[in-house]
Amino acid sequence: MAEHGRPDAEAESPAPRRSPHQLPSQMGTSAVQVIGGPDVTRAEPRTETDGRAPRYWMRSLSFLALHRMLAELGSFPRGLRASELNRVINENKILHRQGQAPKPTTLYHYRTMLLRLGIVERRGLKLIVRSDDRTVVALLNSPPLPEGVTSLNSAAKHHFATLILRNKDCLAMFFGRFIVSSEPVSVSDFRSKGVPVKYTIRYSADCVEIRLENSVTGDAPPITSPRTRKGSPPMVQAIPYGMRYWARDELGLIDEYCRHDDGGIVMFPILQLDDKPKGIALAARRTASQILSLRGPEEWTMFSVGDLIVQCCEQRRQPISLLFRAIDILMDECPHFIVAIPTPRRLATITAVSPGREEMELKQYYRYRRAHGPYVAHIRIHRDAELLDSHLNGS
Repeated sequence: MAEHGRPDAEAESPAPRRSPHQLPSQMGTSAVQVIGGPDVTRAEPRTETDGRAPRYWMRSLSFLALHRMLAELGSFPRGLRASELNRVINENKILHRQGQAPKPTTLYHYRTMLLRLGIVERRGLKLIVRSDDRTVVALLNSPPLPEGVTSLNSAAKHHFATLILRNKDCLAMFFGRFIVSSEPVSVSDFRSKGVPVKYTIRYSADCVEIRLENSVTGDAPPITSPRTRKGSPPMVQAIPYGMRYWARDELGLIDEYCRHDDGGIVMFPILQLDDKPKGIALAARRTASQILSLRGPEEWTMFSVGDLIVQCCEQRRQPISLLFRAIDILMDECPHFIVAIPTPRRLATITAVSPGREEMELKQYYRYRRAHGPYVAHIRIHRDAELLDSHLNGS
C-alpha cells in the first residue's frame, strides 16, 4: 500500500502498553497503545462542511479490507479507540502485505474512510459502528468473505457505492460529474442514467489541473492544486488515484478507455452484470451477436476495436472486458471467418508519456484470451461467420 502524507496528530493521550494476552475489550479506558510507532495518536478529520478540514481525504484503499475492518469493529458494540482498533487489525492481519504490517498512516486513512462515509462515528475517544443507518447495517450483515477472496461480492459493493453517492465531498469532486440532474441518485440511477465524462490532467511548472467534462452539460471549471516537491498533491491522490480507482476497480461502477485524438480518458457508467460464470458467458455471447449484427453487406467487414468499445461498451453500458470475451468467442467459434490485425506495441503506445499512461493505453487493445499474444487494434469478420447454436443459451 502506497503511503501518503503524514496526517495531523490524533487527539488521544499516550498510555501504557497492555499484556499481549489482554484483549482491547478487557482494557481500561486509559490502557491504550499505538501500534507501529510512539504513543502518539492523531485527531480524525472533520467533514468538509464544518470548514476546518481539507477536502481531499479519499485515498486508493481496498474496500475488501475496509469491509473486514468494519466487521472487526462491529464485534465491539461499545466501540474501540483508534489505537485499540489498530491492534485488532494487526492481530488479524487485515492490512498485511507480503507479511508486513501496515504503517500508522495507512491505518489512519482507513479509519478516515469509515468516518467520512458515515459508517462509524466518534463518541468521545471511541469509534462506534453506525447501527442507526440501514445501509451500514446491511453492509455489516453482508456475509464474511473467506480467506483468499480478492474482491467484494456485488451486494457489499452496492452498499459501499450507496454510501459514497450520498457523500457531499465525493459527489462534488467526482461522482456528481456523471450526473445531469441535481436530484439525489441511487446506485441503479448512476449506472443506468449517468453519462460519460472525459478526464484530463495537466501538469505545469507550479500547479496541477484536473478537468472532468460531462458529455451532456460540457466542461466544468477545472480543479487545480499547487505542485508539491515530494509525492502527488492531495488532489491527485483523492481524485484520479482515489475515487476514480474506487469507481473503476473496487466497485465496478465505471469503465474507461483512452481517446487518441486529444489524449483524454473517457469514463462511462456500466450496468451491474450477473457475477455468476453462466451469466457472464451469456452476456458475452449477446455482445458477440451484436458485433456480427454490425457487419456491412460486403464480404469482409473491418472493425476498429476502439469503435467497438464505443458501440458495444460505452453506448450499452457494458465493461470492456465483456467485449474482449465476446471477441474470444468469435475467434473460437469462427476461426476461419475472423482475422485479428495486430499492432506493434511501440505504435500502440506512441503517445504515452509515462509507464502508467502506456499501461492505460494498452488496456484498450484486444489480446486473445488476454494472454501474451499480439495487441490487436482491428479485426475483420466475414459475412458467413455465425455463432454455434448450441451455445446460444450460454451452456
